[in-house]
Amino acid sequence: MPLFVAVLVTKLKPMKSADPADTPTEPVIVYTAALCAYCSAAKRLLQKLAIPYREVDLTRDHDLRERLSRENGDYRTVPMVFVEGRFVGGYTELSALASRGGLQHLV
Repeated sequence: MPLFVAVLVTKLKPMKSADPADTPTEPVIVYTAALCAYCSAAKRLLQKLAIPYREVDLTRDHDLRERLSRENGDYRTVPMVFVEGRFVGGYTELSALASRGGLQHLV
C-alpha cells in the first residue's frame, strides 16, 4: 500500500461544519482560495467524474480557514476536501481516492 493511502485513511474523520445548521446537499465540499491551481484541479476532477460538489471560498475568511485547519489535524493548505462529511485531504488525496474507485458511489 502506498504511503499516501495509509496517511489518507488515518485522516478520515467527521467534518466539523462551519455552521452547525448548515447541512450540505452535495456529497463533496471543496474549500478553496483564489489563484490556487490545486483547487482548480480538484474542481476539474470532480466535474470530469460528474460528482456534485459545493465550493466554499476561504480567500477572505481567515477565521474559517484557521478553524477548519485546527479541527482537521492542522491541515493548512487548500483545497480542503470533504467527502460525505469526512475530511480526505487536498487534491492529491482526492485524486488517489478517485483512482481507487472511492468516489464512484457518488455519481
